[in-house]
Amino acid sequence: MLNGGQTEVAKTSNDIIGCTFKSEPYDVTTPSGRKLTLWDTAGLDEGPTGRVTALAAMKNIRVLTLQLAASKGLSLIIYVVRGRLVGSIIKNYLLFKAFCDDQVPFVLVVTGLDGEPDRAGWWNRNEQYFHQAGIRSDGHACIVATRDDYNEKAYTESVRDVFELIETTSSQDPWKVDNKHWFIQTVINVVAILLASSKPSERSKVLYRGLIDNDVEEDEAKAAVKVYKLNLKSARAGRK
Repeated sequence: MLNGGQTEVAKTSNDIIGCTFKSEPYDVTTPSGRKLTLWDTAGLDEGPTGRVTALAAMKNIRVLTLQLAASKGLSLIIYVVRGRLVGSIIKNYLLFKAFCDDQVPFVLVVTGLDGEPDRAGWWNRNEQYFHQAGIRSDGHACIVATRDDYNEKAYTESVRDVFELIETTSSQDPWKVDNKHWFIQTVINVVAILLASSKPSERSKVLYRGLIDNDVEEDEAKAAVKVYKLNLKSARAGRK
């Protein structure tokens, strides 16, 4: 969509199981001439057969932190969702916010609105539901993501809207962290999200195993578990 419409750059799918199972970079140029690298990635808890275990999700996180740490950094998270709130949307919102330690601008791009005559009106009617679900963003675009003979105008407007969103919300100072520390901190942040129904003791075990399985030294893994337990203790104290 953002490459001038000449070829399909990133593979897309309407299937229940998505088609993006790893992170891929795509270079694009904005109408103003700004060169960007867009990283297309699935939800951090997704794999080729759908949802994955917490340990597999940690491996996804490890891969992504390595890739981004080797790049120029992260200036914006663009969360592309279809126009219907489901549990996976909320969960992945929390995961991606935790992934960047809430240090990077975050925007929503809502797709699946091809039959909607008033996309701005759609947002006005539905914004409250995103907020009620705890989803907040620094900006949004409601778009038509596929081009055909009947929606050329809406598609062109959507391309413009997405580029404007990127230009106005992306940070001029990319956020970047050393890859190992980024991974460790992210896993500490997300373990409670990935294992929401598990006891804290089980989360600690999975956290430790996930770090060890991804080449973190034993002493660092134990230190990370200690930090997680301290964070949990502080959170509990704050709720009293």
